Amino acid sequence: MQVKDLTVEELKLIIQETVIKTIQSLLTDSDEGKQVKPEVKQQLVDSLKRTQAGERGISASEVARRLGFNDFAVLDILRSRAVEQEVLDILDELD
Repeated sequence: MQVKDLTVEELKLIIQETVIKTIQSLLTDSDEGKQVKPEVKQQLVDSLKRTQAGERGISASEVARRLGFNDFAVLDILRSRAVEQEVLDILDELD
């Protein structure tokens, strides 16, 4: 079957299913079920304590600079938690 043979509704359904699968694959945690090494856990605890004490971490732009990203447009892809939650809410509504 070719796209030209599909009805508008069939095409919409295919697109919708593709978008849902793509979003779900982007939101899937590839580390789920894996164990965190004790030394990594301790680093995270220490980092959290420093943050709670008011110490500022490294900004996203500084991380990008250190990694050699000259084009800071890469920072535009960072998702805010609010946007992520909106996507999850939309997916819940579709189920």
